[in-house]
Amino acid sequence: MQTDRELLGAKLGSEAEARAVFEQFVRRHRDEAWKIALSVTRSPELAADAMQDAFLVAWGDREQVPAHVSISTWLHVTVRNAARRVDRLDRVAKRASPVGELPDLPKPDIANQVASRVDFEAAPRRRPADE
Repeated sequence: MQTDRELLGAKLGSEAEARAVFEQFVRRHRDEAWKIALSVTRSPELAADAMQDAFLVAWGDREQVPAHVSISTWLHVTVRNAARRVDRLDRVAKRASPVGELPDLPKPDIANQVASRVDFEAAPRRRPADE
């Protein structure tokens, strides 16, 4: 059985191979990631969103994991950060009050307002002289 570092560092020749490695990585860490995400968000729906985000970020950043950091610790931080982000976005969305229907306001007649400010008689005289 490959270590996490070997698994993430494997040279991937095809999309099918990459998918298989990704799925193996997710299966290996999904239970712990679920616990972390759920402990932060306290919502199964948000935890699922956070896990999806975290695994995609982890997969994309897999080559940047420092050698002195364990993959499980790095993933733990990635999942916690994703869960916080998802939770924060959810709280902001809940606080935002939806805008109801706007009252009917008189619509300004923009064309007339502009026309009343333009001196059409003087306008041609203000153009630069033809050369």
